[in-house]
Amino acid sequence: MDYSIEDLKKYSKLWDDVVMEANPKLWERGVELMKEIPLWEETANQDEFLTATDDEIAHKVKSILCDQNGQEILDKMKAESKAKGDFKQYRAWNLLEKWLGEFWDFVKSWVSQRSFTGTKFSNQEIKAISLEDIVNKTILDFVAAQEKASSPKCLICTSYQHIRMAYDDLHRQAKAGDAEAADQLVSAVFNPNKFKQFGLDHPNALIVPVAAKERTGHNQLPIQFAKHVARASGLKVSDTIYQSVKANHTGASKLDRFLSIPKFDGEVEPDREYIILDDHATQGGTLNALRTYIQRKGGYVVGMATIDSSAGGTNLEATQKQLQALRKLDPDGELEDAIKEHYGYPRGFEDLTSNQARFLTTKGNAEEVMEYFNSEKPTLHL
Repeated sequence: MDYSIEDLKKYSKLWDDVVMEANPKLWERGVELMKEIPLWEETANQDEFLTATDDEIAHKVKSILCDQNGQEILDKMKAESKAKGDFKQYRAWNLLEKWLGEFWDFVKSWVSQRSFTGTKFSNQEIKAISLEDIVNKTILDFVAAQEKASSPKCLICTSYQHIRMAYDDLHRQAKAGDAEAADQLVSAVFNPNKFKQFGLDHPNALIVPVAAKERTGHNQLPIQFAKHVARASGLKVSDTIYQSVKANHTGASKLDRFLSIPKFDGEVEPDREYIILDDHATQGGTLNALRTYIQRKGGYVVGMATIDSSAGGTNLEATQKQLQALRKLDPDGELEDAIKEHYGYPRGFEDLTSNQARFLTTKGNAEEVMEYFNSEKPTLHL
C-alpha cells in the first residue's frame, strides 16, 4: 500500500482530528500503542515521514490499519507473533486492535451528539461528507452499517411478574407445547395497536419468531405471538429461519445462561428487513444470537418484540461504561478472545448484550467463565 501525507487529509485524518481534540488521552494512548508495532518504524523511515511528527506518523499507521485490508493485517501480525512465541508483540497487536475499537466507539458517540454546525448530524449531512472526504473507506458505509446493525427498540407486551401471577398455568402449558394455551395467553396481553407501526414503517419486513424447524412439541409462545403481530401489522411470518440448537434457559443458572449458545439456521434474504420475536428475554442472548445470524447473512433487523422481559433483557448493546469496565478487567484480551471463539462474535465484548456484560463485570463471574473456557469442556447447549 502506498499512502502519502495528502491521503491523510481525507477520511482517516478527519476522525483523528476529532479524537485528538475531543479526547486527547484516548489519542495519546493510541500513539503509544502504535509505537510498539513494527509498522511504526517502517512508516517513520519512509522519506516523506523522516521529519514528521508522532501525530503525523500515527495518522498514517492508523489509516493503514483502518483500510479495507486492515483487519487482515491485524490478524496476520497477531498470528505470526503468536506462532513465533513473541508474546510481547502479540500483546501489542492485541491491545492496538482493542484501542481501534475504542476509537471508533468514541467517534460513533461523538457523531450522534455533535456536528460541525452545532446541531446533531443527520444521515444526509454525513453522506455529504462522505462524497467529499473519503479515500480509504467511506463514512457512508460506516453510518449505514451502524444504523442498520444497531439494536432497534424492543416492544414488550407486559411484565414477567404479570404473566406468572395472572397466567401461570397457561404459561407452563404453552412452554410445554400447547398451542391453544399459548394463543390464549398471548391474546390476553396483546395490544394490536402497539404493533401496527411495524407494518407502516417496514411494509416489506418479515417476522421471525424464535422457534425450532419442527414447530410442534416445543414452546408455542413465540409462534402464537408471531401470528398476532402478523395480523396487527399486515406482515408475513418467515418459516425459513429457525433455531437449530436450543439453549434451554428455563431454570438455568446465570453462568449456564451466559455460556449456553442458541444457534440459528435457514435462508436469509439479503437486504431484506426482519422483525424478530421471542416470548421472554433475560440476558437477551437468544434475541442477540438471532439478530447476529440474520445480519451476518445480509439481512437487517429493524424491529424486536417480546411478550415479557426481565429488567434490561432487551438491551442488546453493552454500554460504553460496561465495555470500559470489561477491558479494564481483561487487559491482556484473554477473556475477550475466548468470547470471540466461544460465541463466534467477531467484535468480542461489543457483541455482548447489556445484561451479559453486566454479568461478566459482577465480581467473580469473569474468573468463573475463564475457568470454564480453560477446562476444555464442550460448549454448553442446554
